[in-house]
Amino acid sequence: MAYVAGCRCWSRRPRPNAPRSSPCTSPCARPPSSSSPSHPRCSATGSTASESARRPFLGKPRLAGSTRDAQGGRQCPDRRCAPILKPCCTRGQGSGFMRRREFIGFGSGLVGALFVSGCSAMNQGGSAAPAGAPKTFKLGVYAPLTGETAENGQNFKRSFELYADQVNAAGGINGEKIELVIRDDKGEPKTAASIAQEFAQDESIDATLGSFSSTASMAAAPVLVKAGIPNISPTSSHPDYTSLGKGLFRGTNTQKVEAKQVAEFLGKTQGKKKIAIVHRQDDWGISAASNFEEGAKGLGVQITGKQAVAPETKDFRTVITSLRGGDPEAVYVALQYSDATVFAQQMAAAGWKPTVATSTALYTQKLIELGGAGVEGWYVASFFFSGSSKPVVAEYVKAYTDKYGKAPDAFAAVAYDSIKVLGEAKKQVPEDGAAGRTKLRDAISKTTVDGVTGSMKFDDKGDVEKSMTWLVVKDGKFTQA
Repeated sequence: MAYVAGCRCWSRRPRPNAPRSSPCTSPCARPPSSSSPSHPRCSATGSTASESARRPFLGKPRLAGSTRDAQGGRQCPDRRCAPILKPCCTRGQGSGFMRRREFIGFGSGLVGALFVSGCSAMNQGGSAAPAGAPKTFKLGVYAPLTGETAENGQNFKRSFELYADQVNAAGGINGEKIELVIRDDKGEPKTAASIAQEFAQDESIDATLGSFSSTASMAAAPVLVKAGIPNISPTSSHPDYTSLGKGLFRGTNTQKVEAKQVAEFLGKTQGKKKIAIVHRQDDWGISAASNFEEGAKGLGVQITGKQAVAPETKDFRTVITSLRGGDPEAVYVALQYSDATVFAQQMAAAGWKPTVATSTALYTQKLIELGGAGVEGWYVASFFFSGSSKPVVAEYVKAYTDKYGKAPDAFAAVAYDSIKVLGEAKKQVPEDGAAGRTKLRDAISKTTVDGVTGSMKFDDKGDVEKSMTWLVVKDGKFTQA
């Protein structure tokens, strides 16, 4: 490191006729203890133990309003650098603030410290693997691990980890173990977009999985598309999701497909001609309601009323009164379990018992745990049933139950199928990095998996179409209708 003359940030008072000081042109010989946006050389920290012993005021705070340090030096012009008790650099020839031997020793230590600091920053957050570390198939995961739909996000996580454990125990894929980088998006669009940005900046991420809701997934999508990272959302059913860019896939039916199937169940199978709708006031809920209404009208069904409710609504009395006033025979419920269970209890309290059919969002044990007797007799659409006798389903249910002590729901199941698609596609793509992402994206579009939720085969838009099964809550359990 060169001996720097006359730092503007720190110097002794100049002597008469002394050479004029010049600004720093290289990293300072000794870093101060705090940071300043306008004085980048005041951003490093650190001193040696020997220096601290020789100079006891080193690192001690200045008195408020002081313009001089304990050693007689001038403070940095930017007060945001306070406290500054270690010089930013040295002064002119022959009047150096430190003896040459002291300077050289410190400079060597600083270079080493900066090197170690740089290495630590590289590894923090998983952005770069240590030199010589084995390659991994690195997947970014974002889902609501906390918040009102936390149970659904946790079920995602459980299935992702189950599949990764199974594959890694068998030796990995192309010799690479699966590595999961899991983040909690809380079901919030802004948080999901921020996590997507984190993944986009990590060149070692091969693909991503998430999120649970269409709203969060659609917020993250543009960032992932721009970075060229393929993403499978197990449950985003908004019709527009996969149209946001190349490399976006979904593991469940779109609302255009699902909601019309629910309309057919109520209108044809159940023979109901007057139906009311209650839906969540978000991208997913609005899409579900409008597509159900379109399908119902095509069957000659009358929509007697439609009510939108904000997420986490706790008082449905006005909604119930309004819907009940239309005298419907059935109600289509497009809510999440946190809302639907409150709605069910308040319907029961009001003595109102129409036929109820729901979207696939409500095939979760939380519906029964929180809804109790209020959800008895409700019909729930699903593309998965844990009681199925199919070998592929039975094997998965056993593995999941053995690991977690409870049976999986539809969201856990479709999460398992989604990560399995990535695993099968990776078998065709030995490359990593940007080229690997592109090839992986193309391989995903051509991969077919006979999954626990049915066939996982994507069309040219990245969508799937799965057959629906109907469950009913009977004696506090889900059974096939």
